[in-house]
Amino acid sequence: MDNETRTDGGRLREERRAYWRGHVEGQRVSGLSVKAYCAAHGLKPWQWHYWRKLLVPKPMAGEFVEVRLNRTESLVTILCGMCRIEVRSGFDPDHLRAVVSALGAS
Repeated sequence: MDNETRTDGGRLREERRAYWRGHVEGQRVSGLSVKAYCAAHGLKPWQWHYWRKLLVPKPMAGEFVEVRLNRTESLVTILCGMCRIEVRSGFDPDHLRAVVSALGAS
């Protein structure tokens, strides 16, 4: 195998990664379920899950998560890996703890 073939293979591999990185991020910001997003974009959900797992490592215990505050809607968004939890003012903290605990067990 010559260098040109290896370079082309590397470029194709990076293009494929960029393609799926765009879809993983696109689904995250779309607000659609994986199934609905994949249907809208002609993708197979199992492929989306495969690439998400490959491209987005799970956060380790003790890692920081991103928290966004939307003051106009009294909404807090917690992003942890590919999980997004949204809570409004007056949420039940015990319920949130149970949700976070369930996510950590999966």
